[in-house]
Amino acid sequence: MNFNIFGHLHQPSYVHLDQFNADVLLHIFSLTDVYTIGSLSQVNKHFHAVASTKQLWISVIRDLSHRRLIDAPPDPILETLSTEALKDEIRRVVNGPNTWSAQSMSLPTISRQITIALPETHRYSAAELLPGGTHIVLFFMSSQTRGLECREVHTGRKVWSREAPNSHVRSAAFDLHGESKMVACLVNDEAGEYGIVVLEVNLRTGESRDHLDLPLHAEVPSEMQISGDFICFRVAQTHGNPKSCVCVINWRADHFIVLELMSEKPPFAIFADHIMVSCPAPDSAPGSQHQLQVFPLSTFDSTPLSELNSRPLILFRVVPSTVLAASEQHNHNSPPIYFSISVASGPLREGRFEVTTVVIAPRPETPKGTSLIARLARRYNSIPTPYGSALLKTTFRYNLLLAPPHHLFFDLKSVSHDTTLALVETSRAGYSLWFVDGRVFVSRMEGGVRRGLEFSITPSEELDADFVNLARSGAVLAVFRSPPRAVVLYYR
Repeated sequence: MNFNIFGHLHQPSYVHLDQFNADVLLHIFSLTDVYTIGSLSQVNKHFHAVASTKQLWISVIRDLSHRRLIDAPPDPILETLSTEALKDEIRRVVNGPNTWSAQSMSLPTISRQITIALPETHRYSAAELLPGGTHIVLFFMSSQTRGLECREVHTGRKVWSREAPNSHVRSAAFDLHGESKMVACLVNDEAGEYGIVVLEVNLRTGESRDHLDLPLHAEVPSEMQISGDFICFRVAQTHGNPKSCVCVINWRADHFIVLELMSEKPPFAIFADHIMVSCPAPDSAPGSQHQLQVFPLSTFDSTPLSELNSRPLILFRVVPSTVLAASEQHNHNSPPIYFSISVASGPLREGRFEVTTVVIAPRPETPKGTSLIARLARRYNSIPTPYGSALLKTTFRYNLLLAPPHHLFFDLKSVSHDTTLALVETSRAGYSLWFVDGRVFVSRMEGGVRRGLEFSITPSEELDADFVNLARSGAVLAVFRSPPRAVVLYYR
C-alpha cells in the first residue's frame, strides 16, 4: 500500500502505509468499517497491533451507534470495556448472544438491564425499541385520551408525546436521523376517516414539526414503511384487479409516485433511496418463480402532492424487463400463500445491506416409488409439526452490496426450511421470540434444525405477554403492568 506524494512534478516519491506511526494509522483505520479493519489486521504485526487498539473499537462502536446500527452502552460503560468486550458488542448484534447459541454451556445470561418507570395513569398497548437502543416509543391509553410517547432509555425521561383524544394511531413507522432527529409516520383513524401524518421530532428538546398531513378518507394504507425522505405503503386494490399499487411519497419535497406491480400483493421494501419488489419471473407458471428486483427511486418522474386529487394518476409499471439486478429465483411447485421482504443496513461493511425473504408455500408432493429419495421424502412429510405439515416456510438470506451510481451485487448467504410458520425472525441474527402459557422462548434455525430455548424475564404472573418483543439488535423489550415499567434486556 503506497501513497504518492508529489514533492516535485516529475519526481514522485512513495510512502508505504506501514511507515506511518500508530497514531496516524489509528486515525486512518477509524475512517473505515469493521470488514476493512479485519482485513487490515491480517497484513502484518504492526497493523494487527493497531487494529487491536481499544480506542479504535470505541470509535467504531460510536460510529455504528451514531448510524443506528448497534445498541451501544453509554460512554461511561463503554470506556470500561476491554477490546474483546467491545468486539463482543458487535458480534452479539451479528451472531446473537453467546448464551443463546447451541454451543453455549450456560443458561441465557443478562449482561445489561435497563428499567424505565412509567406513569400509573396510562395503560400501554404496544412499545417499540428504536434502532440504536437510545429511545423507546410507547402507545398508551388513559381515561381521557390516547396517543404515543417517546422516552430516553437510559434516563426514562419523556422527550415527546402526541395525544389524540378523538382518534387512534392505526399503525406507525419510525426512522432516526443521526443522534437527535426522529421522523414518525402515523396512520390515524378518526371515525373511519384515515390520514397519514409525517412529523419530525427533536429528541433533545422534544419539539416537533408536522411535515405532511394527507387525508385518505376511507382508504386504509397498509404495510407502511419509512426510510430517509421517503414513505411507502400499499394502496387498496380495486375489486377484480389482480394487480397491486404502491405509493411512494417524498415527504420532504412533497412529491409522490405510484408503482403498479404486476402481481397480486407482491412484497416490497424501501431502503437507501431504492425500492425492492418481488415480481414473477418471465415465462414462468403463475406464482412458481419470483425474482427480487431493485429500482432507484430517482429513475421515476415524481408528481407534486398538491396534484394528488386534481388529475389522473401516472402509474409506473414495474415489470421484469426493467430489472436492474435480480437474485436467485425462488422456485416453488405451487404458488406461495405468503411472501415478505425485509432490508436492513449491515453493521460490518459500508454500503452492504442484509436482505431476508420469507416464502410460505404448500409442501411439495411426496414422491412415489421405492427409491431411497422417495422413501426419505415420505418419512419427512409424515413427521407431525405443531403448525401442520401441509405448509413449508423457506427463508432466504442475502448480502446486497450497493455501489454508486446504481451497481448492485447479490450474494445468497443461506437458505433454511421450517414448518413453524407462526415464528417471525425479528433479530438481525435470525432469532424469533414467542410465548406459550406465560413462558418465554427464543429460537432460530441452526444446522437445518430449529432450536428453541426457554428463559425467564421476571415472574410470569406480572408479565403481559402482548408487550414483549425482540428488537432487530437482539434486545428483549418487555412492558409490565404492576408496577408500570418497561424493561430492556441485553444478553451475553
